[in-house]
Amino acid sequence: WNYDLKVADLVGCKEIWCRAWDEANNCQPNDPTWNLMGMGNNQVFRVKVHMNKDVNGRHVFQFEHPTRPGQQDGGWMTKLSEKPDSAGFGRLLEQGQTVEEEAAPATA
Repeated sequence: WNYDLKVADLVGCKEIWCRAWDEANNCQPNDPTWNLMGMGNNQVFRVKVHMNKDVNGRHVFQFEHPTRPGQQDGGWMTKLSEKPDSAGFGRLLEQGQTVEEEAAPATA
Protein backbone atom coordinates (compact mmCIF):
# COMPACT_ATOMS: atom_id res chain seq x y z
CA TRP A 1 0.00 0.00 0.00
CA ASN A 2 1.03 3.63 -0.25
CA TYR A 3 -0.31 7.00 0.79
CA ASP A 4 0.36 10.33 -0.94
CA LEU A 5 0.98 13.24 1.40
CA LYS A 6 1.89 16.87 0.84
CA VAL A 7 5.16 17.80 2.57
CA ALA A 8 3.49 20.91 4.00
CA ASP A 9 1.09 18.61 5.92
CA LEU A 10 4.06 17.38 8.00
CA VAL A 11 4.77 20.82 9.48
CA GLY A 12 3.92 20.57 13.18
CA CYS A 13 3.45 16.79 12.96
CA LYS A 14 5.04 14.88 15.87
CA GLU A 15 4.28 11.27 14.85
CA ILE A 16 3.02 9.20 11.95
CA TRP A 17 1.05 6.09 12.93
CA CYS A 18 0.40 3.02 10.81
CA ARG A 19 -2.43 0.83 12.09
CA ALA A 20 -3.90 -2.29 10.50
CA TRP A 21 -7.30 -3.99 10.67
CA ASP A 22 -8.05 -7.60 9.81
CA GLU A 23 -11.08 -8.96 7.95
CA ALA A 24 -13.00 -9.29 11.25
CA ASN A 25 -12.44 -5.56 11.88
CA ASN A 26 -10.02 -6.20 14.79
CA CYS A 27 -7.36 -3.52 14.95
CA GLN A 28 -3.84 -3.39 16.32
CA PRO A 29 -3.57 -2.04 19.88
CA ASN A 30 -2.17 1.46 20.41
CA ASP A 31 0.31 0.30 23.06
CA PRO A 32 2.40 -2.85 23.43
CA THR A 33 0.99 -5.67 25.54
CA TRP A 34 2.84 -8.29 27.55
CA ASN A 35 2.45 -12.02 27.32
CA LEU A 36 4.32 -15.02 28.73
CA MET A 37 6.92 -14.76 25.97
CA GLY A 38 7.61 -11.06 26.57
CA MET A 39 6.43 -7.92 24.84
CA GLY A 40 3.89 -8.39 22.09
CA ASN A 41 5.27 -7.02 18.87
CA ASN A 42 2.07 -6.17 17.07
CA GLN A 43 1.08 -2.70 18.24
CA VAL A 44 0.55 0.39 16.07
CA PHE A 45 3.78 1.29 14.28
CA ARG A 46 4.91 4.85 15.08
CA VAL A 47 7.52 7.01 13.40
CA LYS A 48 8.57 10.25 15.14
CA VAL A 49 8.83 13.34 12.92
CA HIS A 50 11.50 15.95 13.71
CA MET A 51 11.90 19.23 11.85
CA ASN A 52 15.55 20.33 11.81
CA LYS A 53 17.79 22.63 9.83
CA ASP A 54 20.54 21.39 7.55
CA VAL A 55 24.02 22.95 7.30
CA ASN A 56 22.65 25.50 4.80
CA GLY A 57 19.87 26.60 7.17
CA ARG A 58 17.08 24.92 5.20
CA HIS A 59 14.32 23.13 7.08
CA VAL A 60 14.43 19.35 6.69
CA PHE A 61 12.42 16.50 8.17
CA GLN A 62 14.04 13.64 10.07
CA PHE A 63 12.01 10.47 10.59
CA GLU A 64 12.96 8.41 13.65
CA HIS A 65 11.89 4.76 13.79
CA PRO A 66 11.35 2.90 17.10
CA THR A 67 14.63 0.99 16.76
CA ARG A 68 17.52 0.79 14.32
CA PRO A 69 18.43 -2.32 12.31
CA GLY A 70 20.80 -4.95 13.64
CA GLN A 71 22.96 -3.91 16.57
CA GLN A 72 22.87 -0.16 15.81
CA ASP A 73 22.14 2.23 18.66
CA GLY A 74 19.25 4.65 18.46
CA GLY A 75 15.54 4.83 17.82
CA TRP A 76 12.89 6.53 19.89
CA MET A 77 12.02 3.39 21.91
CA THR A 78 15.57 3.33 23.30
CA LYS A 79 14.76 6.54 25.22
CA LEU A 80 12.80 5.93 28.41
CA SER A 81 10.94 9.24 28.18
CA GLU A 82 9.40 8.38 24.81
CA LYS A 83 8.36 4.78 25.42
CA PRO A 84 4.62 4.11 25.28
CA ASP A 85 2.67 2.82 28.24
CA SER A 86 2.36 -0.94 28.37
CA ALA A 87 -1.25 -2.03 28.53
CA GLY A 88 -2.13 -1.76 32.21
CA PHE A 89 1.45 -1.87 33.46
CA GLY A 90 2.60 1.76 33.20
CA ARG A 91 5.80 2.89 31.50
CA LEU A 92 8.08 0.31 29.93
CA LEU A 93 11.49 0.36 31.61
CA GLU A 94 14.92 0.21 30.10
CA GLN A 95 16.58 -3.17 30.44
CA GLY A 96 18.39 -3.33 33.78
CA GLN A 97 16.79 -0.14 35.11
CA THR A 98 15.14 -0.28 38.51
CA VAL A 99 12.41 1.86 39.96
CA GLU A 100 13.33 3.65 43.19
CA GLU A 101 10.84 2.90 45.93
CA GLU A 102 9.99 5.47 48.56
CA ALA A 103 11.41 4.59 51.95
CA ALA A 104 8.90 3.97 54.71
CA PRO A 105 8.83 6.74 57.32
CA ALA A 106 10.87 5.99 60.41
CA THR A 107 8.87 5.08 63.51
CA ALA A 108 9.81 6.31 66.95
